[in-house]
Formats: sequence, structure tokens, C-alpha cells
Amino acid sequence: MSVATWTQVPLGDVATPVDRPEVPAAGKLYRQIGVRLWGEGAYERESMDGAATQYSYLNRVELNDIIVNKIWARHGAVSVVTPELADCWCSGEFPLFTADHSKLRPRWMFWLTKSASFWMGCEEVSRGTTSKSRLRPEQFLRVRIPLPLPDEQDRIVATLDAAAARVAEAKRLCREIDQEADALLRSAFHRIADGAPRVPMSQAAPVHRRPVEVNVLEEYPQVALKSFGKGTFHRPPFRGSEITWQKPFRVRAGDLLFCNTNAWEGAVGVALPEDDNHCGSHRYVTFVPNLSIATPEFVLFYLLTSEGMRHLQHASPGTTVRNRTMNIAMVMDIPVPLPPIEQQHWFNALQAKLRDARSETSQIVTEAEAMIPAILDRVFKGELDTAAMIANAASVSIGATPVIAGGGSAQPDPDQILAGPGSALSSTRAGKPVASAHSARLVSVDTVQTWNIPEIAAIQSELVRRNGGSATLGRKKISKGAYLAAALLGAKQNPPPLRKAAGPFNTQGQNEVEAYATQAGWFRDSGLASGQRSSSRYRSGDRITEAAAKAKGLIAARAADFERFVNIFVSWDSDTAELHATAHAAWNGLIAAGKPVTEAAIIETFFEWSEEKAKFKASQIRSALATLRSLGMEPNGGGPVVSGVGESNLFSGASR
Repeated sequence: MSVATWTQVPLGDVATPVDRPEVPAAGKLYRQIGVRLWGEGAYERESMDGAATQYSYLNRVELNDIIVNKIWARHGAVSVVTPELADCWCSGEFPLFTADHSKLRPRWMFWLTKSASFWMGCEEVSRGTTSKSRLRPEQFLRVRIPLPLPDEQDRIVATLDAAAARVAEAKRLCREIDQEADALLRSAFHRIADGAPRVPMSQAAPVHRRPVEVNVLEEYPQVALKSFGKGTFHRPPFRGSEITWQKPFRVRAGDLLFCNTNAWEGAVGVALPEDDNHCGSHRYVTFVPNLSIATPEFVLFYLLTSEGMRHLQHASPGTTVRNRTMNIAMVMDIPVPLPPIEQQHWFNALQAKLRDARSETSQIVTEAEAMIPAILDRVFKGELDTAAMIANAASVSIGATPVIAGGGSAQPDPDQILAGPGSALSSTRAGKPVASAHSARLVSVDTVQTWNIPEIAAIQSELVRRNGGSATLGRKKISKGAYLAAALLGAKQNPPPLRKAAGPFNTQGQNEVEAYATQAGWFRDSGLASGQRSSSRYRSGDRITEAAAKAKGLIAARAADFERFVNIFVSWDSDTAELHATAHAAWNGLIAAGKPVTEAAIIETFFEWSEEKAKFKASQIRSALATLRSLGMEPNGGGPVVSGVGESNLFSGASR
């Protein structure tokens, strides 16, 4: 049966509310259930004594119940109860429903709750009510769902379950590769470091600081360090006029860089070529290795071993857990094992080889995580033929890749690994094919991708990570950046961009993106004043690296082009971002409408967009079109197509 014959029915036709109430009893422990946003499913929360709740009753959940978070249903907080969560309890804030399984299979509903089209259905039924913040049970039952015949539901579900199992297996194998890489590096390190002479840091890599003479008219690019050996990253440049008591110091590629307040938890790294000539605040201390006896990569590896970390912690005394400042003199006394310099170079080459392999496995994980949502979105929207979906999902393959051979305690010879691929690297492990970044493309989807709220949030998170804290990065700029990234990849945006006065934008969609990013710990808006959004200043969250990994998977096909775009984007102000996004939208709109496309027509369409566009000159639009071409952003009438009319008062300030 094709999707054209699927019926669309309200949930109330196949599901009914259910209550299994119990008055909480003091002394009885109740396992609690919760529901995550964006289709990430139900989970078990901490257990609770019946005396610890103010609810007059709790509801017991059973296997295959549909459970809904009243507040966040419109953001995908709906799921189906799995076996391990049966007999948990929930409050009245989580309505329960049972389905007629002869018509609606539990696993069909399970997968449906993970689709963006279902979340939009929940959003739609909550509109126009006096309390949009809570979805009432009768509203939820009005959500319309696709309902093929049960046999077809079973066939599609079997395919989705099989694809999900293959994805999970690929992720498991990638974790094993990471673990084996760690074990191999430790083994190789001890092989050459144990018994090597110990040299104090003062000889291996003495302190060398390069004070910067600050000019109030200049800008200074900043470099900083992540904790736990995660390496360097760039902060927005600071102006000389903004420097007060801080004293910046110059960093050069190859420096060992320490953060003196967090070195005790691994905030140390080697400055990369892209960090060269950047500045660190007075809290960042540079050590320059004596390259005749020490390489920075080898010394860093030692400092991040358990022994090295003990030395760093000892050299960072403090009165509280978090208030521990590094004592440079004590760091200079740390004894570093230094085998012959040739062996250090050999070890560094091994580190680089394994780092590349791990980067490729990370790519597999991000591709795997993006595969299922992409299939679901197309299946439930009817954009992908059922038979084609089954064929595509069945083609999910974990192809052969060179990975670390051997399992258990046996370790391959690092010398063989450095000899090149194929000697000590194996394409199988215990007779099973292993995930491959070289050959595995988890599924072939032959139409453009759609970025929903989580994907847009991931892209915006990457822009925050690279440009966060900048006075120019507000709602206008960040939304235009995400639009242009989608344009580069040819991706649709859901919710779609609308024709607003300041360019392509969707107010409600941006609100949901920021809500998602805040809850996920990716980034947050710190620019709210007196309850009104006078400006937006975005700051990275604790889990922004998670978003960066997701963004990397989304832009993998055009990674180099995306990098070039971001490098230009961070230097733009909000008006420049508006100029380029609107120019692209005007150009793309002409193509989509089948109208003649000339530079003059694009410019005319640009100025017709809104009266606000009078602030730009035709020469600026021509320049923007040239930039879009240079970035590979020539439109084809697809991707993020804009519709609607403008708003005259949107973004009434240049910095927003």
C-alpha cells in the first residue's frame, strides 16, 4: 500500500484516556516516569516516597500506554511506555492513553512520536486556547495521525526497528574503537616513557610570556582552553579600548598553554597553527618546549595521564574545590619523562593517526543519529514511498573500515600501525564488519534534508560557539546565519522562514529554537532586560560541544565550504547578515517562481521586500551576490524557501 492510501485520523478514533490512580502512601517508594522533549522518549526519574509529594493521587503506567507531558507536548514530549518503564508512576501532569492495538500498533505510535510532523500536530491543536502552556487530553485526542493498515504498520515498524538496531550497533562499535585507541596510546606511551630519564618542566618547557602592547584602536583575537584536555578554542576578539586591568599575552603555535585557574582539571593544551598570534588573558600561561629534548604533544600527553594530573593538582593548591590557582614555580618542578626525541616524534605520529581515525568514527555517530529522524520526517509526511523507504532503510550498512585490530588485553604493535593502513589495521573485529567513515553511508536519502528545531538549534549553537559573546550576535544575525547555512546545504527549514521586514525569519520558530537550545544546555540568551528582549547576547552552554558534533554531521557534505562561510560570518554585523540573507532569499524566490533571473531583477525584488531595505544600496546588493557565489551559495529554487509578508517593526536596532 502506498502512502497515498493512508488515512489520516484523529487520535481519539483509536485511543482513549486511562487512569489508574492511587493515593500516595507514606513509606511506599514510587518509581517516577518523565518524558523528554523532541521525541527522545520516556525515562525513569528518581524514585520518591509517597510522603514527599503534594499530589492527591498518582497514576500507574502500563506497557504500551501513550504518555503525554501536558506542558511540553507541543515540543515533542510524548512517548509510548516501554517494558522497563511499566509500573512506574506519574502525576496528573502526564495524561495517559490506551490505544486499540488492532488499529494502532504500539511501535507505530512509538515511532510517530519521534517525528516532527507529530510535534507540529500537537502544536496546532493547542493554538487559539486560553492556556497554550498545557495541552488538555481532549485537545491531544484531536491530533491527526497517518494510519495505514495494521499489516503495513508492522512492515514499516520492523524496518525502522532494524535500522535503529544497526545504528545502535554502529555507535557501540565506534565506542569500542575509541576505547581501543585510548588503550593503544597508553600502551605505546608506557613502552617508551617507562624508564626514560625525568627532566623538570623548567628544562623541558620553561615559561615564556609575550606581553602585548595594547592599542585602544585595535582588536585582539582571543584563544582559550577547555578543561579535561579538550584543547583550545577561540573567543570573540576584544578591543584595546575594552581592556582595563587585564593583561593580554601573545600565543604562538606549538606553545604549551595552561589556564592557571583550571589546570588542575586538565585545562592544558598545545596551541595549534590556527591559534598562532592569538592572545590569552593574564590567566593563560605559555610554556615553550626545548625542541631538542621535548615535543609539546608528548609533554601534553604525559600531563594528562593520571600521574601528570596528580602533579598538576598538587601544583594548584586552594582552599576550596573550585578555587585552585596554579603555582608556576611548582609546575616548573614537575618531572617529565623524556625518551629520545625520535621516539617522541614516533609517538606523536601515532597520536595523529589515531586522532584522525577517531574523528572519522565521530562522523559515523553523527550520521547515524541523523538518519532515523530524516527517514521518519519523510515517511510520516508521505514524501517517501513506503517501498522505497523499506529498501533505503534495509540498505543501512556497517561497512568495513581500518580500525585497531585485536580485542581484550592484546594490543597491536604501534610500529605496524605507523607503517600504514593494512598491516596492523583490520577491517573486521571478531569476524564482524566494523563501522566505516570511509565507506559507510548509513542510508541513501535522495531528496533534500529538512532541518527541524533540533537541527536549526545545532547550527545556531555552532555559530554561538564561534561567535558567542560578540556584541553583534543577536537574533537577527544568528537567524540569518542559520538561514544561510541551510542555503549552503540546500536544506529546508521547519518551521520555514517567513518574509519579515529584516529578512527571512520566523519569530515563533526562533523562540522554539532558543527554548530547545537552553534546555539542552547548548546556548542561552543573556540579553533579556526587564522582561523585554531589547537585545540578544548569546552565551555557550555546558553541553555546546554536543551541539557542535550534531552540527558537524549536518554540514559534513560541505564542511570546507561551511568553514569558509563561518570565518566570514563572524566578522559581519547584523545588517551585513541581513543583506546577504535577503539577497539570497530574493534570488531564490525568483527561481522558485519560475521568473527570469537577472541581477537587476534580484535587486528590484530585494527593494520590494520591505521599506526597511532602502537602507542598502544597489552596489551593496551586487557585492552580496558576489559573496554568495564565492561561498557556493548560488540558489536553485529549493532549500529554505521564504513566504509571507514583512513586519515593519521587526529588529529596530542595528545590533539585533
